[in-house]
Amino acid sequence: GDHRDLHSFPTRRSSDLYVILFLLRSRFDVMYYLVHIILPEIVYTIVVTLLLYPLILWINTRLEHGELRSGKKFV
Repeated sequence: GDHRDLHSFPTRRSSDLYVILFLLRSRFDVMYYLVHIILPEIVYTIVVTLLLYPLILWINTRLEHGELRSGKKFV
């Protein structure tokens, strides 16, 4: 199938769970939902991004540097 389904599965599943729990509790207070679910998700996403991005960038830079070196050997 579609490769995007695999990437969005955990996020999609957790957001669906939040919506279901939200509706089951009958709390239709938008501020409650914003403060207890949306803002924590935003903060979590930002923190994880800030922590992982430098590592991923470093790995990518090392891989590209290795590809450039190995490419020069064969030319």
